[in-house]
Amino acid sequence: MTYIYTNEDEIDIELKCSICNEPFQSPMNCKSCGNTYCQECIMQWMVQQLSCPSCRQIGNQFLPVISRVVLNQLNRLLVQCTLCQQMNIQRSNFSDHISCTCPKQIVNCTDNCGWKGCRENLQEHLIEYRWDAWNLINGQYDAISYYSHRAMSPEHFHYRLPFFAKVNSDTNVTINDDMQDMLVLIIVHLDQIV
Repeated sequence: MTYIYTNEDEIDIELKCSICNEPFQSPMNCKSCGNTYCQECIMQWMVQQLSCPSCRQIGNQFLPVISRVVLNQLNRLLVQCTLCQQMNIQRSNFSDHISCTCPKQIVNCTDNCGWKGCRENLQEHLIEYRWDAWNLINGQYDAISYYSHRAMSPEHFHYRLPFFAKVNSDTNVTINDDMQDMLVLIIVHLDQIV
């Protein structure tokens, strides 16, 4: 949970769990006494105590709260995102805020390049990443075109190979196929070079 309640003092006590003193999360009612607790709170309690915290009956069954009135009141509670500080988000909308709009939420690059960062930086990253990839591909195309149309000395080609290898290792792009093509072109044009 990465939120806090905006008006916690004003939240009706009837909507709060007596174990954690927070508004109910997945509320559960005791079948015997009707008292309500968060699902996680009562599960942890029952592991240690084996009885209801209120009526103390052993082995009580707890049932999910299904009252739309209670669930709607809980869903309408206003929260503040602790990542981006946005306020007045309905609790029921908070998961959408985190998964879709929170600018401070850490996300993965949608191009699967391995980058992780704040959602607010994703667009800038994508522009840079795609621009770098385009320049790399364009540069490789230009280099292949240059080397395939010009006969050059083997020494010059040998001198340029480390440059292309470094460019590709820096951007995690392999050019094995491109290098194979260039070697084939050199072999084909070897009689012109010598």
